[in-house]
Amino acid sequence: MRRLPVVLAALALVTPLCAVGAAEASSGGRSAAPVPASATGRYIVQLRDGSDVQQFIDDNGLDRTGLIVYSSIFPGVAGSFAAGTIARLAADARVISIDADEIITQETTRTTGPTVAYASDSGYVPMGLDRIDQRTDPIDRSYSYAYDGTGVDVYVFDTGVYAAHTEFSSRVANGWSYRADSTLRNSVWSTLGSCKNQTDSNGNNIYSAADHPYDVDTFDHPTLAADVTAALTDVGKTDNEGHGTHVAGIVGGSTVGAAPGVTIYPVRILNSCGSGLTSMANAGLDWAISHHTTGRAVVNMSVGFDNRPSSFETKVTSLMAEGVVVVAAAGNDSGSSCNSAPAATAGTVSVGAAVVSNSSTTEAWYSNYGECVDIFAPGGAAVISGGHEVGTTSAWIDVTNGSLSPYVVESGTSMAAPHVAGVVAQYLQSLASAPVSKTTGTDAVWAWLKQNATCDAVTYYNGSRTVQTPNRFLNTGTAAIVPCAPRNVTVTQAAGRSVVAWDEVATGNGSAISGYQVTTTPSTAGCTTNAATFTCTLTGLTDGTTYAVSVKAVNGVGAGTAGTKTLVAGVSGTATTVALTTTVAPTTTTTVPPDPVTPTTANATASSSSTLTISWPAVNVAGTVEYTVTISPGGVTCTTRATSCTFAGVKSGTNYSFTITARNVIGSVAGSSFTFSATAGFTVKLQSVKVKSRTLLSRIVTSPSKGKRTYRVTSGKCTISTGRLVAPTKAGTCRFRVSIAKSGTYPAMSTTVKLVVVG
Repeated sequence: MRRLPVVLAALALVTPLCAVGAAEASSGGRSAAPVPASATGRYIVQLRDGSDVQQFIDDNGLDRTGLIVYSSIFPGVAGSFAAGTIARLAADARVISIDADEIITQETTRTTGPTVAYASDSGYVPMGLDRIDQRTDPIDRSYSYAYDGTGVDVYVFDTGVYAAHTEFSSRVANGWSYRADSTLRNSVWSTLGSCKNQTDSNGNNIYSAADHPYDVDTFDHPTLAADVTAALTDVGKTDNEGHGTHVAGIVGGSTVGAAPGVTIYPVRILNSCGSGLTSMANAGLDWAISHHTTGRAVVNMSVGFDNRPSSFETKVTSLMAEGVVVVAAAGNDSGSSCNSAPAATAGTVSVGAAVVSNSSTTEAWYSNYGECVDIFAPGGAAVISGGHEVGTTSAWIDVTNGSLSPYVVESGTSMAAPHVAGVVAQYLQSLASAPVSKTTGTDAVWAWLKQNATCDAVTYYNGSRTVQTPNRFLNTGTAAIVPCAPRNVTVTQAAGRSVVAWDEVATGNGSAISGYQVTTTPSTAGCTTNAATFTCTLTGLTDGTTYAVSVKAVNGVGAGTAGTKTLVAGVSGTATTVALTTTVAPTTTTTVPPDPVTPTTANATASSSSTLTISWPAVNVAGTVEYTVTISPGGVTCTTRATSCTFAGVKSGTNYSFTITARNVIGSVAGSSFTFSATAGFTVKLQSVKVKSRTLLSRIVTSPSKGKRTYRVTSGKCTISTGRLVAPTKAGTCRFRVSIAKSGTYPAMSTTVKLVVVG
């Protein structure tokens, strides 16, 4: 496995100098911008918005020859600067940050052979694609999808793409290449040198001419006029390393790609060794920002920095602000990616690698992990078959230049990221309009990925780690299943009540989480919450009794598996008596609360397609009565001292009955219960109208559904006219039926509303 080269640390000698001749030079109290160590001697200097870059160059006596000038997202320059020069620039008041122009490289492990002879999926759909369209193992040797990414642009930041490969047909468009910029090309060559000198960690030369279709020196740093001309017209549609072609194949190859209809734009920021500089990546981002104007777009970055250069992250953030989704490989160092970019850059989708076999899905040993990794996707393996690593099959370069379309197997988080990029392209194609902001792009895409991912599908490589990657595995949006159990359920104990808390479930398993159900065995207490609330208070517990507390997440399919804890009610299991007391000197007496009274009316409010909130008027002194509400069908109960309960996981259009009982704090139960019916998806806001009134129907009954509404009087003397309910001249009752057509997540549904007509 090839790791990222470590950025060499060379401390720049910073000598305080007085900036002269610059109208905006620093003075009086302003600290110089920090200058990081740079192993390359190159720096990226970012100026304040509105700064005149040319004036900055002139004021500081810089030679523009060899400088890279930025203007699209922030004003600034990149170049090779001596220690005294960079210190002088750092003191300029126009400078807000300085980054080292470090070396970057791809996140991958290449196999040792150029064929798929040893691939366990040879002759079949690649295992990675096979696995992401199903919820469970084993794989079924097929890959199904509703969208192929047509109309979506995918920018592959890498080594270029072998556009002539049959996997791409004519779907590789003209992109961008650092080779077409003489300054960039010369900077890369002077900093990185020849691939022929590349060595492994033991100092052994690993260059092989047979691995490249073009001589690496001629390709990376042409000197002959014809070669220079070719470089200046480079649009990324060749690949002298292979990594970019392999990545592009996984995104959008016709037989090995997740989204075989996308248009691929190669952005060459890496040389023939798979290495590059921050300034190259920044320039590529500049091009992508200016090239992307409207439309649906994804950036795949199977590359990584050993730290987080602010200039690079600024550009990535600006790109996402335009609605472009950025997918990043988490890295192959079997550690945290929280200190590297773009994996840890806020808003990017950071992807860890999972190993897919015929019957199992496990975390790759080399994959970075932790809270800065968002999701798992197929990335290959570390098992060996016949001397070859078994990983992800995709397109490769023709090292013979013989118009061949070869395939090889690679593994790494570089292979995991393009699986996600392809699925994102499918989702973007499905949208009615293209994203135009971070909210409609990155945020909406992540919400969809999170909802549709499968939870607990990946077996951790090291299950004893205290910090793990959230157990989300990429899914294309196939049929939903019930949620996984909430993790980290905790219970605090106190007399007569207990607070239950839990973590949000990692995914929706294909359907939005509508809430959580908390129940106890024995079933004397319970509650429900909405999707954003991860705690509830159980009341009505009998001190000294042992309860099994169960927490389940609910989605559109139903309640999932339970996270459980055992609770002994009360303090150390000691029974206590709860009563209201009033102190009257010099003696203490106990005041017994009044007998509880059950409410005789209630309302049902539908806040979404899968929740109903039941509320009723208080009929006793607040806090002296506990209400228990039971929903049927379902049998779930909610016990509370408030005057409302929310039930999650109900089905729109289904009629439910609710029974409300009351008891006071010393255990007396009301003599009767109140039962009423409500239809999920509707809110009945009025229960009575006056005679001769004309009331807007929308004031009587509402629904979150946007479906077409029809109304029909079923009994009584009321009539309906121009969207209003017209009450008769005499008191009585009326009933009318409201029906709503299917709309979005809401099915076709109807309910009958009863109104009392009062004088």
